Amino acid sequence: MNAKYIRNSLFILCYSMFLALTSACDNGLEAVSFEKQKPQRPASIGDDMCIIQSLGFDTLDVVKLKSGYLIQGDIYIEKSKLVAYGQPQTRQAYHTTGLIGHPKQRAITVGVDSSIPASGVDDWRDEIQEAINLWNPLSNLKMTYTTAANPDILIRSDASTPLPNNAIAAGSWPMNGKPGPSIWINLDYDYNKTIPRLQKIYNMVHELGHCFGLRHTNWKSRNESNAYDIYGTPDSDSYSVMNGGTAEYQWSGFSEGDKKAIEYLYPSTFTADFVGYPQEVKHWGVDVHRLSVRGSHPIVSYEDWNMSGGWVVRINDDSADVVFGSSYTSAAYVTFTTIYGEKYILTRWYTEQIPNLSRID
Repeated sequence: MNAKYIRNSLFILCYSMFLALTSACDNGLEAVSFEKQKPQRPASIGDDMCIIQSLGFDTLDVVKLKSGYLIQGDIYIEKSKLVAYGQPQTRQAYHTTGLIGHPKQRAITVGVDSSIPASGVDDWRDEIQEAINLWNPLSNLKMTYTTAANPDILIRSDASTPLPNNAIAAGSWPMNGKPGPSIWINLDYDYNKTIPRLQKIYNMVHELGHCFGLRHTNWKSRNESNAYDIYGTPDSDSYSVMNGGTAEYQWSGFSEGDKKAIEYLYPSTFTADFVGYPQEVKHWGVDVHRLSVRGSHPIVSYEDWNMSGGWVVRINDDSADVVFGSSYTSAAYVTFTTIYGEKYILTRWYTEQIPNLSRID
């Protein structure tokens, strides 16, 4: 058999194997219907890797642990939850895949499992509360420490699923509009080293960031899988609390890039505007003009008309079409309520194209 034939045969074989593996991943994900089928455990590690890959993570650095997988050093996904991660995310309003949905953003509860000692050097409760206090002012996310059962984020020791010796903690990833449900602390980190207070705070702030959907800021230099860059943040940031490989760091504050990133993903300041210019359309057989309204927080109800008798005809998540009669003059306004019960009035003068947004309760 000549060398050229062997090379061609090997190429065809390798290419066929690649197609088979790719199809296996694609088919495994497409065959599952979140709404119509009961979740089943993945059939194999191969299926697990397909799901992890679908979340945007490279599978080359995945470490298999007792009850799940450690990704990029400190992002932990439980095997029992993998199928739920692999489902098409629920289409409930105000939810973005990989981020926390609006209904949950201002009501996140954080609790500590009894596996974390209530006293001594392995008690992290004060540092957990401090990490909550540090994150809360920066964005629309609001956390509350609770001792009640079933918190949104449960912090526990890694006793049931031991982390590697060099991993001080690991956080999980958001799912179905809720924050990552767990953070694990390695109480035997680095051969049972005593962890000072500022180091505990730093790592709790970091792991909570993963629960919010933040990847490592230095993912490029660490050769991690592609992440979405956040608008307005630097390409690299040596002061970011979300840098990977920083378990030994001590808390010294958020970087400006950290602050911009979390506010961009979860804006605390509400903004709204009419989108575009009036469009002439047919509505119920009548020539009218139409504008769309969009807000940074979901709008759930509308009232009021514009100055010439327009009316709202559609509500769809965080936008609506406002239809005006053809006799409208120089401005439009609409009053609406956000998902958080805050009421605003939005006005725009067509001659200036400058919106005026005012809160009225």
